[in-house]
Amino acid sequence: MVGALALVAALGRGRVAALSTTVSESTRAETVTFAGGCFWGLEAAFRQVPGVTDTTVGYVDVGAPNSARQSSTPHQTNRLEACRVTFDPSRISYEKLVTYFFATHNPKIGDGKAPYLGSPARLVILIHNADEQRIAEAVRDRLQPLQDSTRPRLIQIAPEGSFDRADESDQRYLEKHGLASCRLGS
Repeated sequence: MVGALALVAALGRGRVAALSTTVSESTRAETVTFAGGCFWGLEAAFRQVPGVTDTTVGYVDVGAPNSARQSSTPHQTNRLEACRVTFDPSRISYEKLVTYFFATHNPKIGDGKAPYLGSPARLVILIHNADEQRIAEAVRDRLQPLQDSTRPRLIQIAPEGSFDRADESDQRYLEKHGLASCRLGS
């Protein structure tokens, strides 16, 4: 999480590369959804990012993973806790948000056997189109190169299915209860 906080600071100071995607002037907000174990921790982390305008926690149905290596994970559930992030693309890009998602998780915790893999707590970037998939895969390949073709990557990329908003009591839960985190990525 320390790396994620440093990235937030860098994002706020404008030290990260310019936007990689173009958006029409009439577009004011876009959304991206991430699954990563505790949706409260994801929400708290993304609420700190400059350019994020809103977050919503809920449950998402995940489509088939985009790689045969990922689909072989046993006992994989398709219903995950997730955080939908609404952002202003004139202030932060989809690519930077995907990069931040990687920064919030320790890539060594997977090691092919962590509870994240194949479980309801697994880490997934949920995509809606080919552009998002291309960007997410490029970030993944840069930040989490495949070390062993027999093990799935810790962070998966998959199509998003339906998203069901969690109860109001779950929205901004950590903020409402004065908690800093739920040990995201520990």
